Amino acid sequence: MTAILFDMDGVIVDSNPHHLRAWTEYMDGHGFELTWPQFRAWAGRRGGEILHEHFNGRFSADEIVSELGRIDERYPTLISEKVVPIPGVLAFLDHLAKRGVPVAVASSGPRINVELILDKLGLSRRFGAVITSGDVTKGKPDPEIFLTAAARLGADPAECWVIEDATTGVRAAKAAQMRCLALTTTCDPAELLASGADRLRADFVGLTLDDLETTDA
Repeated sequence: MTAILFDMDGVIVDSNPHHLRAWTEYMDGHGFELTWPQFRAWAGRRGGEILHEHFNGRFSADEIVSELGRIDERYPTLISEKVVPIPGVLAFLDHLAKRGVPVAVASSGPRINVELILDKLGLSRRFGAVITSGDVTKGKPDPEIFLTAAARLGADPAECWVIEDATTGVRAAKAAQMRCLALTTTCDPAELLASGADRLRADFVGLTLDDLETTDA
């Protein structure tokens, strides 16, 4: 194994409540009641794609940037209230560091949000690469973000593990010819398996590199 690539939301940090609140407030302003199942279906996708699809092309490219800004400006305030890492993730990162395993973040979120979370968790210098929505031209389930992260680390995609929580992310990992550990923090386990996940876990508690390398884990 050459590297492990982490998604951010629902993988490193339990930020779904904050994202849901920010998006709910925005959608309320447009007369749309956002439900958890709808929000969950959007997991892993880029915000611009969601707005374009949901509003049927109503916004121009410049307007989408502006509208995303309105959503994103709420997020720092919300995430500052409480940053909760996924159980076991900090210990797992320590374990990988001791084993000399390169790690990267590959998130569909904007860089400002990703860096804010990493800073608050004291992880800003722990990752060899941080790839966000602005670093790629295509969003998940396209594999570009994971292939870019692997390239930044000098890792062979075939020897990488991706850790995801969303079906779109799992599909992106498999399209990149990478193995995928899916956390059941956001999506239904059956949906994650149907998307191609190789392993499922609730969190990182007790997880080791040997567990991933053991076929029966």
